[in-house]
Amino acid sequence: MARALDVDGILGKHVTDMDPPCDAYAFWFHYDNRQMYGKIGLLPNGAIVIIFSSHVPRKGKKL
Repeated sequence: MARALDVDGILGKHVTDMDPPCDAYAFWFHYDNRQMYGKIGLLPNGAIVIIFSSHVPRKGKKL
């Protein structure tokens, strides 16, 4: 997941209903030749990244 976030041009969907409130994004990435779904959030202080999810897509491939 960390390598995917380092790729230039990665796009994600902004998510606004996470708890705790944070600047959160859902995005696709690949791990071990499998497409994965991830969701992360950055707290306002910028010091902590929360990994909310990292799994094989369960609801199709539309983000």
